[in-house]
Amino acid sequence: MLMEWEQWQNLYRAIKRDIELNWSGDERSSMNLSRLLKNNRRIAECTSTEKRLKELIEGKKVYVMGAGPDLGLELDRLEEECQREGKSLKMGEREEVIISADGATTELLRRGITPDIVVTDLDGVIEDILAANEEGSIIVVHSHGDNISKLKEVVPRFRGMVLGTTQVDPSNYEGLYNFGGFTDGDRSAFLAHHYGADKIVLLGFNFNEVGEKIGDRSAFSEEVKFKKLAWSNLLLGFIPSSVLRFYSERWDHPELDELFL
Repeated sequence: MLMEWEQWQNLYRAIKRDIELNWSGDERSSMNLSRLLKNNRRIAECTSTEKRLKELIEGKKVYVMGAGPDLGLELDRLEEECQREGKSLKMGEREEVIISADGATTELLRRGITPDIVVTDLDGVIEDILAANEEGSIIVVHSHGDNISKLKEVVPRFRGMVLGTTQVDPSNYEGLYNFGGFTDGDRSAFLAHHYGADKIVLLGFNFNEVGEKIGDRSAFSEEVKFKKLAWSNLLLGFIPSSVLRFYSERWDHPELDELFL
């Protein structure tokens, strides 16, 4: 089922209690993002971007690339699989949709793969996120209490199709959306589900291991990092298992292979 605000509000309150999030900071950040998007004349109207997201995702297989430690290994396997089948992961040549969760963008660009969509709270390598935007990636930029200064620095540099998201009530902020999700990875999956993906396949999602952070805010305590991973894992359970799969399952459980087709 799709995540509605009423349902998300209760989940977010539980997350806020567990990780001590700053609700008022989230509201200030959302206000800033709404204003920054409105003032950036180089980006498309949000209604046009939303329409494009639906056209791009609906009925498709979507690969969501997380920035976990196994991303490189799983991408190696996916590229080998595509090569055997005569397929390409290059933008404009692939049939599937690729959504990159923030820091995963760096690894994708290193391999010559431009994601269709980048979901980011701007913790990743900013120049790589901007490069993906220049190459045609739709940017879905998220506001929260810890990234106000980064929003002010980076959002005016975006161009083309950009959509803003919030983790508080979106009805209070012009042009912002809340599809559900807490980290860039699970927000990416919720975005794909919201716009009607037929299948969502997750790569680079490690819930029992904290990888080296690519970008800013790498100084969070191990405890907070693991709490975020635990919530991400729990939230993904709201997406039907008939839609959502981990790419690693294909290797650990060959009998599930047809679920990825």
